[in-house]
Amino acid sequence: MFLSKLKAKSSMTLSTVNFVVQQTSSLVFDIVSALQRQTMSFLERIGQSETPEGQQLNQQFANAAKPFQCLDTEHKQMKYFVQTGYLVQPVVQPLPGVSYTQQRDSQTGTVKQVAVQDTFQRIPLRPLLKIILESPGTMEKIMEWKRKLSDSNSLGDTTVLKISSVFPTEPSVPLLLYNDDCEMISQAFSILFPDHAERLCQNWKLSFKDKILHFASQEKKAQELLHNVENLSPEVQSDIALRLLPMILPTPVYKNGMKMFKPSLEENIKSFIEFKNIGTNIVEYLQVAGLTKPFPFVLGLGDDSQCHQAFVIIGKQALQQNTLLGAVDTCFKLFYVLDIHFPKQCAPVWEFLQTVVYKLPGTESPSVRLLRGYLSC
Repeated sequence: MFLSKLKAKSSMTLSTVNFVVQQTSSLVFDIVSALQRQTMSFLERIGQSETPEGQQLNQQFANAAKPFQCLDTEHKQMKYFVQTGYLVQPVVQPLPGVSYTQQRDSQTGTVKQVAVQDTFQRIPLRPLLKIILESPGTMEKIMEWKRKLSDSNSLGDTTVLKISSVFPTEPSVPLLLYNDDCEMISQAFSILFPDHAERLCQNWKLSFKDKILHFASQEKKAQELLHNVENLSPEVQSDIALRLLPMILPTPVYKNGMKMFKPSLEENIKSFIEFKNIGTNIVEYLQVAGLTKPFPFVLGLGDDSQCHQAFVIIGKQALQQNTLLGAVDTCFKLFYVLDIHFPKQCAPVWEFLQTVVYKLPGTESPSVRLLRGYLSC
């Protein structure tokens, strides 16, 4: 159990685990050996050291002094865990493609590029669920949860309604499958607000993009982004319309402690979508962002007009998305799922998306009301 808990920690590298095992083995050996010497010395003084019981006790001390004797290699550890039935080994699955690696020819000494089949590892679901459900107390907790669920009379609880309508009588466990953190966020938001979850992705290009571009054309500070916009693809126009929102939805003065603050346009823009050139060192960027932006925001990598990569940044983590629109969608849902307040530096932008695009209740600043009125014309 000690070893399995060590290996289960994602922060523990293999070398760290091996070091802890070695040091623990040495410590246990010293303690048990000292107890063994004192005990056997006492038995010898009373003439019991050579009896069967004395010899058996001596052997038990010897075994206890080497707690990891049969687990001193990675192979032995994995074999032991599999035999105990508490480890589900991953299955290697091929992917459609190859990668190239360098290998040295042992005869000629030359280095060649060798094609290697791309693979991924998956955990078989059936044996994993079997271990979980057969663990002591698991089924009891499930039945207790089921009873509480059936006793609930809250019709306003959309989670209860969604789960109860699937298996009304038989014991069941809601199984949420997801590919990554972003999908989990979207699914959680969809459970909370099923009628609002797809509004941005479905309506932005059709109902908002062109009107936002036209409204922003009156702003001098937006002209650089709008240059030659009519000749760009609808997808690029959609991205530009998103990036224009901080320019047409300025942040009013807000109070922070005893002082009043008015964020600059640059702060407003970068708190919503920060745009960087392709080739930006993401690792270094995240180190700085984690200290300066304690809230979720979007990072786009590309040239002056086109976004090639999009990320949702939270803390020092980057969650990659397929499009800039998808990144804004995920970032907005992240505020709701994690119950985070909109950052004041760009609050009107998120308020606009909340009340006008997603059609969720919320407060509106004067600039949001002005834009809403224009869009309704």
